[in-house]
Amino acid sequence: MTRRRAAILAVDGGGSKVDVALLRRDGTVLGAARVRPGDLDGRTLFAQPHLEERHLMPIGIAVEACAQQAGIDPER
Repeated sequence: MTRRRAAILAVDGGGSKVDVALLRRDGTVLGAARVRPGDLDGRTLFAQPHLEERHLMPIGIAVEACAQQAGIDPER
């Protein structure tokens, strides 16, 4: 069986939360995740060495959660 790749990674990185969805070409949702910056462990957030990269942490965490929900290894 051939596994088809997801076609769309939708990201809404608003100020109060990050929503991410992974979809097939036909619109089927493969995975979705929501992360609020307040939900992050402070140690994780402040472990980032560069201040300018900290705002990307919630996006990365949401993308990883979404990929895992879709059965995709987020490291690939």
